[in-house]
Amino acid sequence: MVLAAGAIGSPHLLMLSGIGDPAAQGAVGINTRVKLPAVGQNLQDHPLSGVVFESGKPLPEGPNNHGDVIAALRSTPDLAAPDVLLMFLDIPFVRPPLIGPADGYTIVFSYLRLYSRGSVSLVSAERAVAPSVDPGLLDDPRDVDGMLAALRIAREAEALPGRPIGTPSSSGSAPKPSSTPSAPAPSGPLWTVSCGCGASMVSASPTPP
Repeated sequence: MVLAAGAIGSPHLLMLSGIGDPAAQGAVGINTRVKLPAVGQNLQDHPLSGVVFESGKPLPEGPNNHGDVIAALRSTPDLAAPDVLLMFLDIPFVRPPLIGPADGYTIVFSYLRLYSRGSVSLVSAERAVAPSVDPGLLDDPRDVDGMLAALRIAREAEALPGRPIGTPSSSGSAPKPSSTPSAPAPSGPLWTVSCGCGASMVSASPTPP
């Protein structure tokens, strides 16, 4: 049998069915059928943030939902695999009601080699009641260091020599960080999520991890 209800829905369904931690299930009136305390534990998600820049000229709109360039990079050369993800957006990506620059773009960054772990837990025996989700983002200080390294790389990427993003090579107006302090890129999860379901790991990754 394959249970494919996503990183949140799969452990939720298992716990409602009596598969999980007996103490947690007993607290909401569910009889445990299979003792698997790992169900709902080890939730992993990637923190996401970014830097908004102002461009000297309007940018051409990309054909693929504003994000046409993704880069996987190493924060230090000794790493065996990339630990930082950059995404280049042709819009000032901010949370409402904040307002970004009229002509702006965003370098979004995320740290990939996570140490923090969260959990999915029951709050009710009713299927219609959503579980409690603790993402545990940045609980481990090593993840904070990783996000700071990713921020540094994002700023360095914008400052690379060559033609400024979104402006012709003849333009003397280089992009600059937005001077509006109320226009940061949003911070939150990247939605490349995985969570423990007992003997295996379930994942839901609509964007590249």
